[in-house]
This record gives sequence, C-alpha cells and structure tokens, in this order.
Amino acid sequence: MQKYEDIISAHQTLQQQLADQPDRVSTQRVVRLVNQARDAGKVVGDPEQREKLRAILRHWRAFIYERTGEFPPTQLAPFQESGPERRLTQGAASVLGEARNVPRWVAAGARQIPLWVLWIVLGIVAVVVITLGARAIIDGTQATAEPIPTDTPTPTSTPTPTPEMATLTLYNDSNRTICYVYVTAADSTDWGSDLLGNIAVVAPGSSYNVALPAGDYNVKTEDCEREVITILENVAIYGEVGQPIGGDALEETTLLTLHNNANQAICAVYIYSATQTSVGENWLQAGEVVASGGSRVFSVPFGAYNLLAEGCDNTVINAQQAVEVRAPVKWTIDPLPPTPTPTPSPTPTPTLTPTPTPGPTPTPDLGIIRPENAGQIVPQARLVGHEGAVLQIAFSPDGSLLASSGADGTLRLWSMPGGRPLTALEAHRGWAQTVAFHPGGRWIASGGNDRAVRLWDIDTGQAFAEFLSQEGFIFDVAFSPFGRMLATSGGDGTIRLWDVESGSELTAFRYSDSAVHAVAFSPDGQLLASTGADGTLRVWHGLPASTDLCWFNTPPALSLAFAPHGNTLAVGDAEGGITFLSLPVPVEGQRDVNVPECTSEQFAREHGDAVTSLAYSPGGDVLASASLDTTVHLWHVAPESVSGVATLEGHTASVETLAFSPNGRILASADADGVIILWSMEGY
Repeated sequence: MQKYEDIISAHQTLQQQLADQPDRVSTQRVVRLVNQARDAGKVVGDPEQREKLRAILRHWRAFIYERTGEFPPTQLAPFQESGPERRLTQGAASVLGEARNVPRWVAAGARQIPLWVLWIVLGIVAVVVITLGARAIIDGTQATAEPIPTDTPTPTSTPTPTPEMATLTLYNDSNRTICYVYVTAADSTDWGSDLLGNIAVVAPGSSYNVALPAGDYNVKTEDCEREVITILENVAIYGEVGQPIGGDALEETTLLTLHNNANQAICAVYIYSATQTSVGENWLQAGEVVASGGSRVFSVPFGAYNLLAEGCDNTVINAQQAVEVRAPVKWTIDPLPPTPTPTPSPTPTPTLTPTPTPGPTPTPDLGIIRPENAGQIVPQARLVGHEGAVLQIAFSPDGSLLASSGADGTLRLWSMPGGRPLTALEAHRGWAQTVAFHPGGRWIASGGNDRAVRLWDIDTGQAFAEFLSQEGFIFDVAFSPFGRMLATSGGDGTIRLWDVESGSELTAFRYSDSAVHAVAFSPDGQLLASTGADGTLRVWHGLPASTDLCWFNTPPALSLAFAPHGNTLAVGDAEGGITFLSLPVPVEGQRDVNVPECTSEQFAREHGDAVTSLAYSPGGDVLASASLDTTVHLWHVAPESVSGVATLEGHTASVETLAFSPNGRILASADADGVIILWSMEGY
C-alpha cells in the first residue's frame, strides 16, 4: 500500500511536470496515481488526509477524462472500505454491538484496531459460534423433524449499481478569461483542485465540459489573476446541464450549440424571438467566424426562437423557425445540396424570334483569387501614426484590435475593422521591435533594442511585468497557444522560455553566435521553430526542455510561419525565396544526437528582395509574404503545389510585417515609412 506522503509527493511531481513538460505526463502514470489514491483512501484514518486524497482523485480523474474522453474505474463518491478491511471492520462492530447503535467515537476506534487483534477476536467469536451451532444441531435432532423444502432457490447477489453520470457545460458569458475552475460536492467545505490544470483556459464566449456523477455541486470560477468571477452553490447536475458564467441564472438559461458541417464558413448568426420580425444583432463577436467543421456555443434564455446563419458573402446558409429552447439544443448545419442542373425541354422552333442582346459580363467572384481578378483586392484603409518604420503587427484573438510596434519606441492599438486609432504606449527606449497578443486577449508582449521584454495590460495601458535577462536586442516574442509560456529571441543568439504567470525563466539555450531573427510555436504548442542570421533553421520539441527535432540550412532566414493544419513550416529568406518544410513527428525520449534534416517539400520565388514576414490565412490555403521589394504576394498552398496568384502593390517603402485577421477578412501589412494598409479579403 502506497503511503499517504508518497502519494502527495507523486501528485505534486505530476503537477509540476504537467506545467513544465505536459507531453511527458503519460495517461498510464496518472491512472496509477488515481488507483494509489483510491486504495490509500480506503484505509487512511485521518479525516483531513482522506479529504486530500479525495481532492487528488477528483482532480486527476477530470484530467484523464479531458485527455481520453473516459473515466478510470474509480468513483468520485466518498471512500468506502472494501474486501478484508470491510469484513474486519464489520466483525469488530458486531462484537461491540450493532453498527447503527455504536457511537461514532467507538466505531472510529474499531477502525484503528490492528488487523492481528481483529483476527484473534474474530477467531474467538468463530469458536463460540461453532460451539453454539453444534449444540443447536444436537438439540434439533431431538426435536420434531420439520419437512425439508425441496428446490430451495439460491440467493443471487445484488450487483452494485453504477452511478449515473452527468455533464456540466460552463459557458463563459463574462468579459474575462477563466483560468481556474473548481467543482466540489455541495456538502463539501474544500474546493479541491483546479480542473483546468496548467494547460487550458476558457476565453470569453467559449465553453468547457465537466463530466461527473449526477448530484448537487458547488462551482467556482476565477480569472487568470485569481479573482473570483462566479461562485454557485447547490447546482443540481443531472443529465446535461448548461451554466453560463457571468450571465443569467441557471433556471432561466440553457445552451444552444451550433455545429457547422457546411462546406463554408459562417460569419453571422442571428437568434431572435419567434414573435419578432427583426433579426437583431449578430451574435458572433466582431471579427469572429465559425469555420467549416467548427462549432460555437451560445447562452440563450428560455423561449421560442428563429435561427439564421449567414456565410461571409451574406448568403443564407441555414434558417429555422420557432425552435423551442428550454433545454440544451444542438443546431446542426448540414452542407447545402448541389443545385441540380435542369434538363432543357424541347422547344418548338419559333417563327420571327428576335435575336437577344448579350448582357454585361458578370464581375469575377472574389471567392477564389485569380491573377485576372486580383486587381480587385485594393486597400480599404491606410493607418498612419508611427514616426518611422512599423516593425511588427498582430491582431487580437477576437479580431477587434490591431497592435503595432515601431521604430519610434511606441506600441499603438487600432480598432478593427475600420482602423480607428485608440492609444499609444511609450514602450521602449529606441525601437519597439516586436509585439504579440496573449491568447486570452487582455495582454500584449513587446520587445525592443533596450534589451527588455514587457507585458502590458491593454485595459489599463500599464506594463505589469518585465524580463531583462536577454543580453542582446530583442528581435521576436511569441506566446504558446495556451498562453502559459513566452518565447523570446534576440541578438545574443539565445532563445529563452518564460513562465507567463510567475515571470520565472523556464529555460535558456544557445542557438548560435548570430542573432535569432524569429521564433514561432506550432498550433498545438508542441514545437518551437527559430531562424538565425547564420542561415540555420532549427525546430525544437519537448518544451520547455527544448530538444532538437530537425534542422535546415537556408540563406539567412528572416521570417517563418506554421501552417494552421498539418506539419508544414514556411521559411522566408534574405534572397527572396520561400521554402516549405515537412516536419517529422516527435519521438518521445529523442535526444540531440543524429538530428535529422527537415524535409523540403516546395520552394517558391517571386520577390526581388528579402522576405521579411509570412502569414497563413486561417484556413491555411493561402500564404501571404512581405518583402523589402515593397510588395505583398499571395500564394495558393496545396499539398502538392504552391502557386502565386496575386501581387499587392500599394506600399512605397519596404514591407516589414503582415498579419491576417482571425476571420480572414482583412490582411494588414506595414512598411518602413510607418504606413499600415488594410486589404479587404471579403468573400475570399
């Protein structure tokens, strides 16, 4: 039997490894810890230790469910004795008297009696029982014989009922990111462990599912600064229950889940009362889009509603009338059936039929950009505010803001989609070289040639953290997809990984003697790519330990971008070329020996000078590239081919940076003269 202290130590070790190296925490290790905590909880005597083991059991069961979709064979109910321990406890209780009449302090004392003492006591009881039984048999032979019934039914054991499971869906209806979720039994005084752990957050408008035995629970949520958002008491969770956080009460609201199975994205959703004629406001946030194959959860008050979904070209994809919403509802949008081509019926030959006049040639659809219609992609806005070059730009996760960093040392925020200037922050002495949004949307990170990296609260405009250990100029910063780590690179040839919450340095490793121009996390957060002025690209895995996955030699590389899907990495170099690399799958335990070369799949060249920035569209089928030759180029990217389709000419100076909005409707690019151009990709 594992000791209580050993289980606590193993629990803490797993939590730390989950924070540092989540990919190295195997499900088997967690299941082993769950079983050890369950077994120890059956025999441990101290109530506080039993409750602590329950919290550990509840925490890791939720983790296993999130990872595998299944629970281990363990219940969340209070620990119960089983097997020999239960039989011995019942035997001791029977010696003292009927269990229900024994005072609690007596029963508790019985549980503390050593097993060998209980065995002796039960042995004595057995001898007495056997003696009395023998006497009863002798007496029974002298009594009048009773008829022995035949075909006596054999009693069957009653199977232990399996607890009914329920699902609680938490919908973040507040304007804050949820970083901590606690769910505990309604009669418990201990909140237990955070169910989100160190690998997930619930952004505004997102949802999170918790599977647990049906019952009454207390629920608490906190933001990333540990401030309480909501505390709910005695929530009845039976079946599927939806609970908005920061919104309406449970008894008046339920969840409507939209599943987009159509072959096009949804850019507008209208949910309005069945008695109204006006559709009202779009329920999607500014710049938000529900991609094909994606889903979106809405918190909806009880009632009857009309439902309407539109594509990004304002065409109706799906409409439903008078849908009753008083329990969780699934709104599935299926692909539109192909429009049948009518078979022309034979027409009799007319006499004296006039020849029809040809109509105007229709304008090409921007849904597919071709060389012949690329000229229709024109600037919709020019943003001017920086005094000098704009060095990097980034969209907020919801697309409502654009951040820019410049050679004048400032960070600027612009309201999207129009580009109205909001604020300017004096961020760095000298150049503000780089800027990136935190996935939660409330913070931005910046780096400059004053060798500092700072984190800013966009609501207050104040810097709340500063990292100063980089010895050279800061060239690039990048948040991991879940926002727990920040990668920085600079002129000293070193890459550093930081814990965003604590501000501590997780690791630092020397890249080369040359500057590291760019760093980027893969969409799943498992890989980190970096490019150096010496022409070497390196891809790392096993973060934050950072083990080499593969390498590639190019002309000095200035930019890189991971494809949203798959394992492709695009790299832009100082000679105007773009290389598309296919990355190997990381192998657990792989070390920095015999590191393979990254496989080159495609190569493209259209620019006449260095490629300074790369950005994939949200769907991953288009890549935009910026260059010192003052142009922006668009490429169609397919598994077997890469083809250029458009050259955007609007800048009069070298283009330093570019970025797609989260919904793909806007492409922003910025140049050395301080001009930011917003290109409309509407309908693309």
